[in-house]
Amino acid sequence: MFKFKNSILTVFGLIVAVGFVAASIPVVGYGDSPRDSAVGSVRIIIPDQSQQEFLQHVRFSAHSGPSGKNPKGQVHLTLRLPPFETVVKGKVTCLSVTGTVARIAAKLDEPSTFFGSTVTSITLFVVNNGEPKGGDSVDDVRIGSSNFSPSSNCSSGGFTLLGRMQGNVVVTDATP
Repeated sequence: MFKFKNSILTVFGLIVAVGFVAASIPVVGYGDSPRDSAVGSVRIIIPDQSQQEFLQHVRFSAHSGPSGKNPKGQVHLTLRLPPFETVVKGKVTCLSVTGTVARIAAKLDEPSTFFGSTVTSITLFVVNNGEPKGGDSVDDVRIGSSNFSPSSNCSSGGFTLLGRMQGNVVVTDATP
């Protein structure tokens, strides 16, 4: 019985010691520090008289420390302008947030062809204008593309289809 109690006390002591050591190891990441982020999904559908639909669907989740430090996330774009159609995905390489405006750049997982040009990265210019009203988004999302790395501020603009926009964008600006 004495050996059993002694073993339990030894195991308990090891658990407590490991807990103290683990608690003293610094956690790498953002912790409680403020973070910049831009998250959203916006879809625009324009019915065509020929019964085809033009579609632009942008989904993104971009996060970084203050001032764009260590950007992470994904961008996913579906674009259908018959007869052209493409679906691309990429990893976020840049996030720049000022107030309710975010600029995002992503390197594509695989190069794609947009209107005859090879594209290796896409950029987004995103404006959070509030919550959707009547099912329609009041936000603005513009898409740019290039075959070179985006500028240091991530994006310079882009295009968007004009039509009924559905979805929502949330931009958070962390002050450094």
